Amino acid sequence: MQMIELDAQTRLVVPRGKLRGSRAKALGQQLERLLDAGVQRLILDLREVHSLDSLGTWAISNCLDRGAEVVTVGARGAIDDTLEELEVTHPISQLTRASNMEQALVTTILL
Repeated sequence: MQMIELDAQTRLVVPRGKLRGSRAKALGQQLERLLDAGVQRLILDLREVHSLDSLGTWAISNCLDRGAEVVTVGARGAIDDTLEELEVTHPISQLTRASNMEQALVTTILL
């Protein structure tokens, strides 16, 4: 998983492959550490993620529950459907789904 600091409060996180089991748990732990360190905005580049289990969903949901602003990029199929459900169950939180990285970066600047 690649992580890039965009500014003091924003990180780009790029997981790849299947976010299931121990990999999803590791993502959740890394996102928690970022939030504990004061990061408030996350861009999750999901273009190379092929599947997402309940632990992966929990990792994103937990960020929203903690008040983080989350922008996802490039989610497709069942992953996009899962993110749509998170929008419904987290109406107060900030979850934005972007179709490409340029849109995600512009959205993040505007948040």
